[in-house]
Amino acid sequence: MDVYEKVNFARAALKHCSAGHSDHIFLLHILATSLQCRFHQQGTIADLDEAVILWHNVLDIRLLGNAFYATSLHELALCLSDRFMKLATAADLHDTIKFERVASELRPPGYPDHVESRTCLANLLQLKLKGRGTIPQLPRPSDPTFSLQMKKLVRNIAFEVLRAFPSRLLDTHTGMLCD
Repeated sequence: MDVYEKVNFARAALKHCSAGHSDHIFLLHILATSLQCRFHQQGTIADLDEAVILWHNVLDIRLLGNAFYATSLHELALCLSDRFMKLATAADLHDTIKFERVASELRPPGYPDHVESRTCLANLLQLKLKGRGTIPQLPRPSDPTFSLQMKKLVRNIAFEVLRAFPSRLLDTHTGMLCD
């Protein structure tokens, strides 16, 4: 399935999934991430603008204490960073730094993505101090680490969805559900 099909699939699924449904936030993630990927392929700023709105929607749904709140903030920061690199709007850089700073604070030392957040924040601050384009860009789809980041994001979303399911007790010998 290519990125265009993913965008269309996620849009169609969201139309049939109410905001309170357990899959709603998962579909928002898929659509936002697919739009980001399509932006990297085509460079269409409208895709990025929509992804930014979707990430804001995800953050509105998630409570601050949620384990994936920091990941969503980081993804929003990446979108805004992409938009800044394309349009050079100072407000985008300011918001990128603001969101990445909060994500970094929510990922303390020892947290799996602590180093990633701190590195991104340092790069963004350096970008602000030295001017546009003076440091390497944040990871992109062509970057070998992007695939790993996407796998981690999908894994985190899957665990979040599974965590929302009611617990069931299985008999380990038969594999049957217990009453």
